[in-house]
Amino acid sequence: RTHQLLSEAGVSGLVLVQLDEKTRALHPDFAAYGLPRFADFERAYARMQREIREARSAGFRTEFQLFYSGHGDIEHGEGYLTLEDRRLTRSMLYERLRGLDANQNHVIIDACRSYFMAYDRGVGGTRETFVGKAMIPGAPAQLRNTGFILSTSSDRESHEWERYEAGILTHEVHSALRGAADVDRDGNVSYLELASFLHHANRAITNPRF
Repeated sequence: RTHQLLSEAGVSGLVLVQLDEKTRALHPDFAAYGLPRFADFERAYARMQREIREARSAGFRTEFQLFYSGHGDIEHGEGYLTLEDRRLTRSMLYERLRGLDANQNHVIIDACRSYFMAYDRGVGGTRETFVGKAMIPGAPAQLRNTGFILSTSSDRESHEWERYEAGILTHEVHSALRGAADVDRDGNVSYLELASFLHHANRAITNPRF
């Protein structure tokens, strides 16, 4: 669905997915670029890196978006995402974002403990605040062009809803990007507009763990 949304907006994308039987029946003509395995991830990354550099050398502005929906966790204070054959850690993600040389990066992660794919563990596992102009406290200077949209704050689990057949954050981000968050109706959804939309979409949930 994320690929479909972006394709409708004219965005070039590569999908790494293992389709289940139901999804294959719903989208019989869809062909993934590869499986959610590390070798395919590296192959997709190399292609994106090449295309971004070619576009920039031709004078175009470039933006890169990484969307991940799946399982995440933390080990020794560092977050990681689960591929079929190995883990993608925060340090590995940082290294690859630095190597892309895009004008701006957008990272959307719908996974348990996704907070730790951007942040280190705070004192007692508490939330940390933005500092200065850096998007992420302690992130390398090269990542100040990177925005993160995360499904959890601190050590929390993400939630899915069978009605959406997706993670709740994924569903809400899709709704926002299709225009529901475009408050000033300028055709663009800013991070501030998206944050406001997500805040109001979940405002009625009184238990902070959810």
